[in-house]
Amino acid sequence: MRYAGGRMRGVGTVIGLLVVLAGSRLGAQQSDSAAIARYRAQRADATHAIAQDEQRLADLRRQRLALESRLDSATAGRSEARAHTLLMSGDVAALHSLDSLLSASQRALLADRDRFLALGSAVRQRDAGTLVVLIGADAAEGARGAAALDSVRVWVDSAPTGTRRYSTIADSALAAGGADQVYRSNLLPGTHVVAVSATVAGAPTAETATVSVTSSTVTYVQFTWRDGKWAESTWTNGALAP
Repeated sequence: MRYAGGRMRGVGTVIGLLVVLAGSRLGAQQSDSAAIARYRAQRADATHAIAQDEQRLADLRRQRLALESRLDSATAGRSEARAHTLLMSGDVAALHSLDSLLSASQRALLADRDRFLALGSAVRQRDAGTLVVLIGADAAEGARGAAALDSVRVWVDSAPTGTRRYSTIADSALAAGGADQVYRSNLLPGTHVVAVSATVAGAPTAETATVSVTSSTVTYVQFTWRDGKWAESTWTNGALAP
């Protein structure tokens, strides 16, 4: 009986150790999930702040162009009055002055043309939306070593935007829940096609997504390597799209 009791106590001790180990692993997994959630939230906040700063900069540029246009209008009015005065006089000096004035007016017109072109570009940028393309990998894929991204190439509306190559450190960051921004640009509102061609663990892969870009809005599309294939997700200004 004494031997049986000691054996039962030994079994109870082993079971207790297994419970403690399982609890510690569960706590570590929950801690990792919380850290990944905090990182994603901070990344979304930072991206949104950058978009707001870019919008404010564009507004300041438009205000500067409008102010320059008003100043040029006032200058043109004074030049017109001066030309009228010179035309009313008949001396040679006045005609020379008129010729100089016409040359200055021509230069002003060329400057106005360039300014109007810049203003038109600013207006188009204001009406345009921003498209951001992200690359990510599922944490489970990284744990199995199946998310070894070698390179990624992105096309937007059949136009190549560049190639991104990944190191072992970069793959580890993606596997930990990170995302790599591989494209960001202003586009006209409408439907756009985003294509991704990547080499994963030495094998070629490809995926295509169709996204809708709206005016004055930042649209995100993320390609995530999960279960041996690409999964896409889209959202706008940090909020998941329906």
